[in-house]
Amino acid sequence: MPPLTHPPGALEPSFALSQPLLGDAAIAAFLAAIEAIRDDQTDVFSVEASVMVTNVRTGVDAVLPRLAEVLAVRPKTDAAAILTLPNLARAVQHAAAGCVAAPAVARANLESRYAQLQLYREPTLLVAQALTSPLLAKDGVPLLPPEIVASIAEGNGQYNHAQDGVRLASLFRQYGPAIVGKHPFSAAWLDAMEAHGAWIMDNITPTGARVRKNAPPEMTRTRDRLWTLLRLRHTELRKAGIELFGEDGVDAEVPRLGTRVKAAAPTEAKPADDQPADDQPAARPTSPAKPA
Repeated sequence: MPPLTHPPGALEPSFALSQPLLGDAAIAAFLAAIEAIRDDQTDVFSVEASVMVTNVRTGVDAVLPRLAEVLAVRPKTDAAAILTLPNLARAVQHAAAGCVAAPAVARANLESRYAQLQLYREPTLLVAQALTSPLLAKDGVPLLPPEIVASIAEGNGQYNHAQDGVRLASLFRQYGPAIVGKHPFSAAWLDAMEAHGAWIMDNITPTGARVRKNAPPEMTRTRDRLWTLLRLRHTELRKAGIELFGEDGVDAEVPRLGTRVKAAAPTEAKPADDQPADDQPAARPTSPAKPA
């Protein structure tokens, strides 16, 4: 099937993702939906969680700006399901993290990772606050929503700041087209900030280090049902990708959930510890976001 051609001057679609949900809040948002999935219909979660989340984000970013084109030729496309995919992927990731037994994390490791987070979080938050200024508004609308940025800036402490890192990364990605050229942060910068914040969130509680125990069967069941729902809804995204990019081009734009895609090396300068250490998991948002 040949890919769709974007007509010159076509109107931008009006589809937008909802606010990101993290941790238990992400899981709770889909509990009603997974109740309809029977045990004999459930697939066992079997991919690397961080790869899955990245691939969902990549595919949604590729399809969302042209979703109206897809609906014009394929009206039965489940656009609502596609829009839920980022939060659903985070729900699977959090549920999967809860099913993995791991030792306690040393306080020194937490302090080191927190110091790295702050190298990203502090300048990113300052720029985000500047982008809410009325002086930079376009047609009277701030480039970033002041109420969301204010909610991110609230609070103190390592756990709170870790949430900030994850939420800021999501915010800058969500409003990327509106703020392009208005900030210096690359995709690699946002990914690293999110990874540091998510690692901290996944390895401490608000009062100290977390020691995970073996997951109860119900947690595993929830993980696998969420994964099954994600696979079903991701099929809609893949079909939309085929319409837009053709069967030969879809894998590059809308990668399969478990496929590791080789990314180009970033060119922007950034702090030395951009990549998590081998013994430190990649991005895994695992706590509810502060209310917007």
